[in-house]
Amino acid sequence: VLSCTCISFGVATIVEFISITGQGICLVGNTTSSNRTLTYSDGTKTPLLLPFAGWASAQVLGQIAHILFTEVMGYDTLLLDNSAYNSGLPIVYAAGCLDPDDPTCEKRDFKHPRIHLTIETWKYGVTVVPTLPSDIRPAVMSVQDYHTMETIYLWHSVLDLGAADRVSLDYYKSYDAGYFQPHLYFDKWDVMLTAVPSDAIVQCKDMLLGSVNDRLTSDYTRVTGDTDVSCHYNDSVWFSPACRSNTDLCVPVFVQWWVKVLMQQATSHNMPVAIMLVKNEGHYTDLYYDAVRKHRLLFGWYQPDDMLIDAQGRLPVMLTFPPTNELEYSQNTFTTSQPTFQPRTYAWKDLASVDKHVTFLASRMNFYDEDMDSLMVSSRHNKDKGLSVYQASRKVACDWVTANEDRWRDWVPVICPTGSYTDSVKSCVPCRAGSYCPEESDVPISCPVGYYCPSGASAPTACSEGRTTNGAGSASAGDCSVCPEGSILVAGSCVAFWVLLVSVILPLLLVVAVAAVAGFKVRRDEGVRV
Repeated sequence: VLSCTCISFGVATIVEFISITGQGICLVGNTTSSNRTLTYSDGTKTPLLLPFAGWASAQVLGQIAHILFTEVMGYDTLLLDNSAYNSGLPIVYAAGCLDPDDPTCEKRDFKHPRIHLTIETWKYGVTVVPTLPSDIRPAVMSVQDYHTMETIYLWHSVLDLGAADRVSLDYYKSYDAGYFQPHLYFDKWDVMLTAVPSDAIVQCKDMLLGSVNDRLTSDYTRVTGDTDVSCHYNDSVWFSPACRSNTDLCVPVFVQWWVKVLMQQATSHNMPVAIMLVKNEGHYTDLYYDAVRKHRLLFGWYQPDDMLIDAQGRLPVMLTFPPTNELEYSQNTFTTSQPTFQPRTYAWKDLASVDKHVTFLASRMNFYDEDMDSLMVSSRHNKDKGLSVYQASRKVACDWVTANEDRWRDWVPVICPTGSYTDSVKSCVPCRAGSYCPEESDVPISCPVGYYCPSGASAPTACSEGRTTNGAGSASAGDCSVCPEGSILVAGSCVAFWVLLVSVILPLLLVVAVAAVAGFKVRRDEGVRV
């Protein structure tokens, strides 16, 4: 269930977020109520705000985080759609920026950010961080143990065809045209010309300098020595030197990015390929995936993702190139494997001071490549059964949380009840005598003067009968034995000197005076009679 959460920050609303609600309980029998909130420095309270990203892996991880924060830790948590169609947006919102298109972050509300934590920040999001003003940059919470990668893949069915001839089609050397004929295991290259509508194909003249689609032709020639960078068939297909003279030998390569890398790899390793680029936006991406599913191609893809899972529930097979040389990549030489990247989790810079328990989980929530592969296969399976993006990601997340308590239990801090405090974020100890501990205490608070605090106290107890203590840190009612200055202990109670003067001493003096007068009169009268 979706509900509109349109958030205004004193200026015109920039982006409308959609709060994903009504997803039901995952942990059956759990009695934790989701009523904890974050408290900003101005005293206002807010739910914990998490992004629901535009790609499958981050959607599942966001749902896992949501379940742990709400059902295990008891936080009121909102999962906000339309807040992360790329990994740079949550970074901007966690910095307090209001306009995602303004790199200077001129419109900002740092004290009330739109997102508190990012979920699965890829390399692009990491590059956004240093562009923000230094005083508001989000803080790194963790670096995940799984890897994101964007490279060339093939289907298991194609791999099996090669294996029958003892040709390892997942290894770049098996594409060396001097020794192998890899085209025998793929569709003819020209199947790409009709695999998608013509308006989905990017022409080489539009692979512009400075864009992700830039072919970097001067670097290509520098690295390979090949000067022929021309494209054919309506300026849409580039043929590598290994099959340029006989295109029937070309293996079709269908991609949405990184043509500059593939050109250098193919020529450097004598690979016979025909490369076509499809637009990476809107419905063109759906057309691309549909074409990839139907044909025997080499194709560009990224992991983790759930879009390309075969009928047997298997992920595509990555084509392995020589180990990555990151120095060469920094110099626009792309003959080795593309670098992988370990995603980050970032947090609003003030989050640690506002809530240490939220930051504790965020800093420890961690997954591995095997986790992500399994989650993505499960995600695809649930979507193929007809579940929506929201339902599928929730189902996958709930299944994982239910089956892996031994994993996530170590991520969750102990939130101590009243009368105890954390000696670490993983254990609670009773509040010591002479101190008191309200809920979620980090350290005991010394009992103030005029109060006493027995062991396990959640609040100080005032001394009775007007008594006070010798100082702070009293542990029992017996320590309330001191009367304030200007008073005196009388029959167990403190009585002010002026009260004592008016109510006791003056009346006593009056009685004495009356008695003295009376005695004087008696003696006088007796003297008269004598």
